[in-house]
Amino acid sequence: MTPSEQNSVKPSLIVILLILAPWVGWCQTTFIGGSGSNWENSANWQSGDIGDVLMDNVTLNTGLSALINNGSNYTIGNLAFANGASLSINSTGALNVGQSGTPKNLTANNTATINISGTLIIWGNVTVNTQLTFNITGTVVIHGNIVMNDGARMFATGNLTVDGNFTGGDDTDVSILGSGLITVGGSVTVGNESQLTGPNGSFITAGCAQGSTNSTFCNSLTLPITLLFFKGVQSSEGIFLNWATASELNFDHFVIEHSLDGTNFRTIHSVSGNGTSNNRHDYLTTHENPFIGTNYYRLKSEDFDGFTEYFPIISVDFKGEKELTVYPNPSEGSSINLDINFSPAENSVLSIYDNMGFELSRQVISNTKTTLIFPDQLSPGVYIARVKSNEFTSTSKFLVK
Repeated sequence: MTPSEQNSVKPSLIVILLILAPWVGWCQTTFIGGSGSNWENSANWQSGDIGDVLMDNVTLNTGLSALINNGSNYTIGNLAFANGASLSINSTGALNVGQSGTPKNLTANNTATINISGTLIIWGNVTVNTQLTFNITGTVVIHGNIVMNDGARMFATGNLTVDGNFTGGDDTDVSILGSGLITVGGSVTVGNESQLTGPNGSFITAGCAQGSTNSTFCNSLTLPITLLFFKGVQSSEGIFLNWATASELNFDHFVIEHSLDGTNFRTIHSVSGNGTSNNRHDYLTTHENPFIGTNYYRLKSEDFDGFTEYFPIISVDFKGEKELTVYPNPSEGSSINLDINFSPAENSVLSIYDNMGFELSRQVISNTKTTLIFPDQLSPGVYIARVKSNEFTSTSKFLVK
């Protein structure tokens, strides 16, 4: 080839490469098999290219039905259902739409159907353009969100888990059939005229915001806990905490948490719930040793299936006498715990004395809770713990048995 011929080839080659560049790294493949055709049969795919790798974006053609047999396991890119298309996955079959760290999406057009007795995991979002039916006896997990366009419909039987949010436009309908259950880890937001129908307790989420007019979606939604209020008030015994529920679903117990800064919480009480009930239930507990100043409290609910929900934090100001608490009393003599209900001054000193007034131990304290381990086992008898600063002095007796 002459130099002039070589020069004429190079520009053409460059043009071809530029045209192909956007296609590198992914591939569009289309299922064209008849009703109930096997996914693994290359004859059911356009150009014989089976959807079986992450770079394959798969389309199920109009009215066609694909079947993933027992024991078959595929990972693909985005998955789109044309009108009337369906997918069935047998009991030991599995399909991943995307993978961890590389989320891919599923898009459904009119009358799309998914029948799952095996496993379907969607690592990205599910978009319902018009209508999608889930028939689930196996496992379906959506790690992203469900997005329903205006006027979209979704039907579900079996258990469907959504890690992200559920979003619907205007006039979106969800129907949960039989013993179906949809669990949404994030929030639910739907537009005007949206409707939710299904058995009581068949849709679980942490929160719901409905459209401005004629939307019964959130009204039909049964949350695990419908909390009426949570409040606290100072009393002679400490701080009374009380709350009430309007309804409870599959509910086990409440956990009451306390904090001094509104950020770092610790559990102080656990209160049993009432299972499933549509009646009002009132609860009351007491924080017997609150902190002098501002105390923060947080209420957590936990269902029998492990679903937890946190409610807004409240604060209560406590004004009382500074106190020193020593426990356990009696002690085994190897250690002792001391609590004070206020922030200790910088010069606060803890001392331990025997019943003759001899000082056995001395240390500076900077926390409201202190555990003192004795270097030598204390003999049985009566001892005195004293906390002293320029602002406060308190003593408490404890017994070593």
